[in-house]
Amino acid sequence: MVKKSIWISALLALFFLAVMTLVLTDALAGFESWVYQLLQQTVSPPMTAVMKIASWLGNPSILALISLALLLLPATRVQYATRLVPSVAVAGLFNQILKRVFQRQRPGVIAMIHESGFSFPSGHSMGSAAIGAALVIAACRIQQRWPRRILCGLGVLFPLFVGISRIYVGVHYAGDVLGGWSLGVLTAILICALRDQIAKAERLMDSK
Repeated sequence: MVKKSIWISALLALFFLAVMTLVLTDALAGFESWVYQLLQQTVSPPMTAVMKIASWLGNPSILALISLALLLLPATRVQYATRLVPSVAVAGLFNQILKRVFQRQRPGVIAMIHESGFSFPSGHSMGSAAIGAALVIAACRIQQRWPRRILCGLGVLFPLFVGISRIYVGVHYAGDVLGGWSLGVLTAILICALRDQIAKAERLMDSK
């Protein structure tokens, strides 16, 4: 399990570095424009309402409330909260640091919602990917097939939905979202691996 986590983490880190390089050199501009134009072809009042809700759900404060709610519930505290809470917290802190490092300006389009600050990597995408990946990691330990599938599906679809919504409403480029997704999943994998190693060490100490 540890070796698998290391390999996946390495691939995600390489993917982020590739996206970062393409973003900083404007080599991704054509792709980003194409994605934005593609999403704009789907614009309608109902779709805009749905996308605004998705964007709102990816807000760091909302993700923090979800994590804290899981922490307060005894049934979800050990299995889920101990993975989701630190993953979201570290992802949020790491995102703010990176945004100040790269200082990429937001898209120069008329956005559907107001956002301030820098653009790369997307904080909503990174946070939702962190909480989604942590949920998938926790759900994979469930023995029952359907609950496991439902939670894993939710863990994958939630960040996908949030990331696409950020491009749709005009506050992020596709490169911002790709960078946020990769770092969010990477953060969750590392945090969950560390959490499991600490729990394993504690069990060994208790058994002595």
